[in-house]
Amino acid sequence: MLKLGDGLVSGRYSVKAKAPPASLTEYDTDQEPPKFQEGVKPSQFKALIGKGHEEFSTMRQQDSEEFLQHLIDRLRSEAKRQGRSEDTEPTKHLKFGMEQRLQCQECRRVGYKVDGVDLASLPVEAVEQGVNEDGKKLFKQVRLEECLESFCATETLSDYSCSNCQKRVTAEK
Repeated sequence: MLKLGDGLVSGRYSVKAKAPPASLTEYDTDQEPPKFQEGVKPSQFKALIGKGHEEFSTMRQQDSEEFLQHLIDRLRSEAKRQGRSEDTEPTKHLKFGMEQRLQCQECRRVGYKVDGVDLASLPVEAVEQGVNEDGKKLFKQVRLEECLESFCATETLSDYSCSNCQKRVTAEK
């Protein structure tokens, strides 16, 4: 992460490497040998973060949301291992509260619960609209607002255990 952060801030890793001299004797031996940089390769970053993980240590296609959550978890566990305070841990800025509202349909009592989460997985409806000239599937455009509305839509839960009326009832979430 230090190398990646340094590369993003300094720009040192975004400069294309110059071809090495034909012979390493072409530079002054009193000077430091030239350094050649090809940037931070995504495959190297993924291999390092995925090391020891059953799914992410392979080169198969992965879910980006799961990878991001794994990266955040690794960063938090490393900070904890180093004894860092949670107040100074950088991933704390990614966490937000997700409020859940449950209402019993029998007694109408409402309960609220707030969970700390890092990511919100929005549902995206995939509606095919045919294929292009290359044979690739074409999909209907989806607006972000539609995904957010779907994410926040009321959901009916059957077999909800209401703590107020002590029954298994239907509830709205």
